[in-house]
Amino acid sequence: MTNIPKKFLSPKEIKNIELQKKVAALRKLDNFTKQEKEALVQAFLAKKNEKISIKKKWDHTKEIKEILEALPILEKKNFRISSKKNREEIISPNWVRVKVNPEWDVREYLEGKNKWEQLFTYKAAIRETKLAGKNMPDSWKVYKQIIDQKYAWNYKDFLKWEKIKFCGYRNAEDGNIDGVGSLGLWCKKKSLINGYKHDRDNDFWGDDYAISVRCMKE
Repeated sequence: MTNIPKKFLSPKEIKNIELQKKVAALRKLDNFTKQEKEALVQAFLAKKNEKISIKKKWDHTKEIKEILEALPILEKKNFRISSKKNREEIISPNWVRVKVNPEWDVREYLEGKNKWEQLFTYKAAIRETKLAGKNMPDSWKVYKQIIDQKYAWNYKDFLKWEKIKFCGYRNAEDGNIDGVGSLGLWCKKKSLINGYKHDRDNDFWGDDYAISVRCMKE
């Protein structure tokens, strides 16, 4: 940007300076990730070759900003409960070391890349998030809305920027803990999102399977 008085500048130069100011303002917005702010900048600049005024460009960007602000916001880490007394250390049938709560419906990894991550049955997820004053997404459709509208259907960007971590599941039938890196996140209405890294679905297996929980940001 330049400090030269406007009277010495051409209309085109003045317009370019105003454009740079708007871009700089977008990049300083609060409550947005670096990627979100860059998306706003790109949306703002998308029509720069069309014969529209700076004001219309700014209005267009404000509209996109309002859409982003209206979207559900996820917390950046999986939900977990603080350490409770009387938890027991056990080994799953397939040799995964975990701690289990007195109700036997929350398991916490004690080793490996998922150390300290926790797996909840559906009943435990509802109970513990309520006790913590947290809210899970209503259904898998909330995740779909975020992927489609915030990340333009780009599932890989969704995983990256929302820091989604799938920590596997506890099989209710044999007690094994499997599927690390692929499954899954509970939602309120007895649904879940299964994440297979490059795809997703909304299968529901049963209340007694234990998977991770990601809550909504208040």
